Amino acid sequence: YKEHPIQPKQKRKQDGYKPPTESMATSTSNKNDYPEHPAQKRQSFKPNGDALKSDDPFDGYTGYNDTYKEHPIQPKQQRKQDGYQPPTESMATSTSNKNDFPEHPAQKRQSFKPNGDALKSDDPFDGYTGYKDTYKEHPIQPKQKRKQDGYKPPTESMATSTSNKNDFPEHPAQKRQSFKPNGDALKSDDPFDGYTGYNDTYKEHPIQPKQQRKRDGYQPPTESMATSTSNKNDYPEHQAQKRQSFKPNGDALKSDDPFDGYTDSFTEVKPAPRSRREQEPYVPSSVKFEGMSTFKSDFIGREGKKRDSYRPPKVAFQSNVPFDGTTTASCDF
Repeated sequence: YKEHPIQPKQKRKQDGYKPPTESMATSTSNKNDYPEHPAQKRQSFKPNGDALKSDDPFDGYTGYNDTYKEHPIQPKQQRKQDGYQPPTESMATSTSNKNDFPEHPAQKRQSFKPNGDALKSDDPFDGYTGYKDTYKEHPIQPKQKRKQDGYKPPTESMATSTSNKNDFPEHPAQKRQSFKPNGDALKSDDPFDGYTGYNDTYKEHPIQPKQQRKRDGYQPPTESMATSTSNKNDYPEHQAQKRQSFKPNGDALKSDDPFDGYTDSFTEVKPAPRSRREQEPYVPSSVKFEGMSTFKSDFIGREGKKRDSYRPPKVAFQSNVPFDGTTTASCDF
């Protein structure tokens, strides 16, 4: 890899800006083909709103007046309302249930509870009962107590031996001798001379210094560096010409005939004259407004009598028999 002198890169000289001598073409093919013409404002087909009036004076006659003739309306006769007359008889509060099942005074049911009088005998009480006759009292003999002997201490000593001790007597066992070495070091009486098998096997040899190869000094290249590549050699640069535009030149297709604005709708459809009907003035009614309705006239309100309540009175149901205080428990026991 020899060093070659690098030539400075050649820069292409750029041309300076040159303003265009002709004005910018702002026209397009659409503008050229379809030039703008001053169009007249289209007339409106909407009618002008003028009423179609007749020269004959208005006589007030219409088909509606001829068909639906006005007839005189007779005033509505109001029915004379009779004053309220209260009923002379009392209101019948009875019902079919009350009539079919009249209430009868029920007699009080006699109590089955005993009157509580004790059953007494006319014979004087002698103190005799069946219990005393069946279970007679017998004299109880006093219980004989056994005489207890006094405490006597043992004459012999307490036997602490057991059957296990008698069957398996204890023998004096000798202590087992240990096989563990006593830890005393194995020493030799000869003095240490520094000789080992490692020194005898792996002897030390003298190491020679490593020879280094002498390097040649730098020698600059004698030829210039080849900056060309295979791509540059195969594809040399050529001056490209500007591509011509396929855009049309912009000449408009114009017609020599003037624009007449003629259409079939404008000539055939013509607005027809229309007349406006006059409005009649409002005439208020001379008859007074009647606020009475048929419901009020047919259904006259009357005051109804307050209905009696069927709810029983808040009075406790009591018995006429005085309270005697007797109960079944006091009679039986």
